[in-house]
Order: sequence, then structure tokens, then C-alpha cells
Amino acid sequence: MVLADFWPKLGVSWDGVKRGDNADMMSANHKFSPQAWERLNRSLDAIYADFTGKAAKGRNLAPDRMEELAKGRIWAGSDAQARGLVDALGGWDVAQAQVRELLKLAPDADLDLVAYPKPKAPWQKLAKMMGGGGGLAEDEGMRALLRLARVLAPVAAQLENGGTLRLPAGAVP
Repeated sequence: MVLADFWPKLGVSWDGVKRGDNADMMSANHKFSPQAWERLNRSLDAIYADFTGKAAKGRNLAPDRMEELAKGRIWAGSDAQARGLVDALGGWDVAQAQVRELLKLAPDADLDLVAYPKPKAPWQKLAKMMGGGGGLAEDEGMRALLRLARVLAPVAAQLENGGTLRLPAGAVP
């Protein structure tokens, strides 16, 4: 998502320091340059090759055969199944049933599921959306937003729970 045209409408301007032409290419604060598009496409090609390579290995297919089946497309479930790219159709319940079957568990056995990678905190998602790719406090603007978020979080929680905000006793002369 590119927010380059959005920020000026809010009166927000961004500045930064970078080292290298592509250091900030994934920032949402400016549009992609032709060089950034080229680099992004190379990266996507590498990700696609890695994914199809792993899929081919997992399905005991030659890479050329996998490419022939996949064709760089995202297939609907039934089409993917017809091409041998998925084993079964279904959602979360079907997947959990298959896990229980593989582990030889009772059909109603509880599963201890752990999300990987660990879900990011909302402020981490915000930092990433705003162009922070490295450390969270990589620029003063981000540090200020994070401080503000920490101050406002309890207020937002209070309001979400139907609470009201009151000044502490004696706060108003």
C-alpha cells in the first residue's frame, strides 16, 4: 500500500535518511521507482521458485512438471485438486481432522496449536505499515507515534469496554 498521496491530506510530511538506492523501497511513503519494481519482481520470482521447488519436492514431482501444473497461477481449490496440487478440499475443520488422523488421535481430541511466526502486536504492524522495516525505533517520528500509542492504549481500552473518562479528583481547579 502506497500512502504517498494520503499523508499530505493529513498535513503529515516524512523525511528520512537512507543508505543505498533501495534502502527504503518497501516504505509506504513513496511510490516505487523503476529500479525498485525490477528488484521487487526479482524477489517475487525467487519466492515463486522457492515455493514451487518445495511443492514439487513435497509432491514428488519434477520441477518442470510442477511448473507445467502451476503455471504461475493461483488456482481455485477444485482446479488445484484436479491438477494434483492439493490433497483435499475444505477449511480449518477438515485440516484439523486430517491432523488428528495423522497423529492417530480421537476425532474430538483437542489440538494444541501454536501460531508461527508469532502474531505481531498492533504497534508493530503499524510500524511496518509506516515504513519501519528494521528496528522499531529507527526514527524519531516512529518513536513519537509509539509513545503516543502507549499513552492512548489504556484510554482506548477503557472506551471500548463501555467506560467513561473522568479527570482525577482535584485535577480541575
